[in-house]
Amino acid sequence: MYPLPIIEDLLQESPGNVFSTVDLQKAFYQIPVAEEDIEKTAVTTPFGLFEFLGTSLGLRNSAQSMQRTMNHILRNLPFAKAYIDDIFVASSSHEEHLAHLRQLFTTLREANLKLNEQKCTFGRREVLYLGFQVTPDGFSPPDAKIQAIEKYAKPTDATELRRFLGMLNYYRQCMPSAAKIQAPLHELLKGLKNKRSKLKWTSAANEAFDKCKESIVKAACTTFLRPNAPLALRTDASDEAIGAALEQQDADGIWQPLGFFSKKLDSTQRRYSTYDRELLAITMTAAASQKSQLTARDNETPSPPGEAQELPEVATITMPSRLSPAIIAAAQEEDEELTDAQAQPSFNLQQIVLDGYEIWCDVAHGSVRPYLPARLRRAAYEIKHLPAHPGVKATARAVAESFVWPGVRKEVSSWTRCCNACQLSKVSRHNRSALGRFTEPDKVRTHPHRPDQAATRQ
Repeated sequence: MYPLPIIEDLLQESPGNVFSTVDLQKAFYQIPVAEEDIEKTAVTTPFGLFEFLGTSLGLRNSAQSMQRTMNHILRNLPFAKAYIDDIFVASSSHEEHLAHLRQLFTTLREANLKLNEQKCTFGRREVLYLGFQVTPDGFSPPDAKIQAIEKYAKPTDATELRRFLGMLNYYRQCMPSAAKIQAPLHELLKGLKNKRSKLKWTSAANEAFDKCKESIVKAACTTFLRPNAPLALRTDASDEAIGAALEQQDADGIWQPLGFFSKKLDSTQRRYSTYDRELLAITMTAAASQKSQLTARDNETPSPPGEAQELPEVATITMPSRLSPAIIAAAQEEDEELTDAQAQPSFNLQQIVLDGYEIWCDVAHGSVRPYLPARLRRAAYEIKHLPAHPGVKATARAVAESFVWPGVRKEVSSWTRCCNACQLSKVSRHNRSALGRFTEPDKVRTHPHRPDQAATRQ
């Protein structure tokens, strides 16, 4: 399945002073349905059976197919970003913006795509795009959305409360400490049997509801990501939640927010020490950053224009020396199981060029995972497991995220359970021996016992 872009990441990558938003007219219908799949789109009506010849908005992968198409069409226009059929253009000046629009219109004309003029906005300093107010300073919730949330009546059942939280959390990246503020409201939803269950409001929940409205009113304007600008990650942790703010230093030396992250702690995480909770905030914030803004700058590799833009992860793959692209490519040519793997519906194997070598990789889930023949699989396991000896699930997950072969998780889990170093050093559960009874001696000092004698386990 082709992944849709993250809205906040898409906006952060589009700094500028002049903006335009472009909406396509009936864009979905211009993507034809494969001949053998037309019958699957059939709709029964009183007037007969109708089938779609072009892609319908309601089909399972319509949005993903549209996103793939737009990424391919706009692959040579770095100033234009698309979210499905909504295009966003950012430029530094009006002259540059006019040139960008001419290039965009030429590209769309060559692709035979038409614009919906009523929904397009051109050459503005402020625009609305995907629910955000975009200005040269950054993007934030628009006033209309803020007023709608501010006037939202107190929910009476679970459905209304979930609707309120959904509206609020769409702008979660602009609100610090959102998890901590919303925690009492989430407590109201625990144990409810159905969607229309009535809520039992508490003083803490009432206070949290008011603070949620206040937080959206005071929501920060998150700035654009600037190349080579200093970054800082500020974290905080309480007994209930963790929070973090990723900030960027501007030309005047002022720290501006790039986004906020917060998460409610579970029962186990609440028992962590203060130091561990602070560290947890750092690791979870880094994991939540899809673009890895904290670490990507040192090893960032630009992608050449063209087909590779559909799989941006290819340009940043680094392979261990024991599993270099040359070694994998040579092993795949000799592998007899590759043909069977290509026929499996769970895989989507395609040939990807890595360091000049064509390698069969799985791209089924939007990431690129090289297929490993049997003689290289043990090496992949050792690369992931031997440095730190993680557990069974962690090792299987690490290998499966980087490589693919039939039954990868099951095979890696079996190897991990047989690791001698793990069995010698890690504490595992053992069966407890039943308590026994000693023979009562007739006289003192006639039946000695050694307290240091190890008990025999069953």
